[in-house]
Amino acid sequence: MTAPNHSPAPWGYEYSQYRVRREPDGIESELPAFEVFDDDGNKVFDTNEDTPSELQEANACMASSAPRLLRLS
Repeated sequence: MTAPNHSPAPWGYEYSQYRVRREPDGIESELPAFEVFDDDGNKVFDTNEDTPSELQEANACMASSAPRLLRLS
């Protein structure tokens, strides 16, 4: 059995908010979100927009360190 591989390191993250429009009033609001990318620019995952922005960024920062942590183990 071979060990599973992860996406190419290093991983990074970006703030990637998006807008939603409430109907029927048409009011737009911005939802914070972060996306984690591998070294090839492929999105590994994104954060849960239902959590506070600071927590999302902390989760994205921690997750982007996964390849480095795996290498240390």
